[in-house]
Amino acid sequence: MPNIDGGHYFLTVLVPIRVSAEVEPDGAVESPANRLRMLLALMPTVGDDDNRAVADVDPAIAARAETRPQISPFARNRLNHFVRFSVVDAINYNGRINGDGVLDLIRRINPAVAQPIDRLSRSYLLFSAEFDVNPHGAPEPEVYLDKLWDTMEPELRGIFDHCYRFAEVANAGDFVRYIKRCQIETSMPFNEYWTDAPHLRPIPTWLVSGVPALLGVAAGALFLWLVRDSVGVIVTWGGALLVGLAVALAAAVWIIMRHGAKPFPAAPHSTLERILKALYLQNQYINFAVAHQGDDAEILYDAFGKFLGEHRPSAAHPTQAPAVIGI
Repeated sequence: MPNIDGGHYFLTVLVPIRVSAEVEPDGAVESPANRLRMLLALMPTVGDDDNRAVADVDPAIAARAETRPQISPFARNRLNHFVRFSVVDAINYNGRINGDGVLDLIRRINPAVAQPIDRLSRSYLLFSAEFDVNPHGAPEPEVYLDKLWDTMEPELRGIFDHCYRFAEVANAGDFVRYIKRCQIETSMPFNEYWTDAPHLRPIPTWLVSGVPALLGVAAGALFLWLVRDSVGVIVTWGGALLVGLAVALAAAVWIIMRHGAKPFPAAPHSTLERILKALYLQNQYINFAVAHQGDDAEILYDAFGKFLGEHRPSAAHPTQAPAVIGI
């Protein structure tokens, strides 16, 4: 599947980590992979419900680090659904690659002999991120990476300085090119916001059957024209039939595969703005339900009207700040 699916971009990056030893200020020598692992372990990830006070202010103000101490630097912009860093030292061994037992016996393959195992020449930094596709058709992940550099350059330098040739990165453009060189295709994105099966349009019958049939007839006719009077009638017509069927089948398979490769549509209300608003309303409604247990209908009606006016479910604000967990 492509990097873009369900209205989101799934970025997967593997960056080689330097192997030369690094010297601490106290003279201790440590590998870049270990220092990077410690740095990532100390990086703040989420805040708590005390940080929700900034949710109702202007997003530009809420994005400033000093307004929300000890919270993920990725929360300084409203782009990220999920972000993950991890140091990859080795590839998991999933066991032997299974084959046909009878064929293995004929080929004299001994299952007791270990197969070659993939190994990494060095440790790698895994960087994965999920974010909304730019609604204006701007190129991704360039726009995302440029915004990331703009809002958290110091943290990005602190992380990627342990990686191979990152010292050559001087600005946002260099950072975008550096990450894109290390990007790999996301082959299995996780569409977490679909609760029901998405409505997928079926392939039109004329496209999956009519077009291949026409191409098959054209290929068969071309074969007849090319080999006319050069072979027997049976061979000529038999060959034309086989060529036509092969072309029609190949065309049908190609059409089906191209149709199946299209990304899923975006789930309803699955942008980061709508998700944050939904989380905010969920938390506020739980508090409302607890506070009004046992109220009679008239009091509950008035209180709920006030709740709607205060929290404005259809408006962008107030909302929950990024990287905040709390009920």
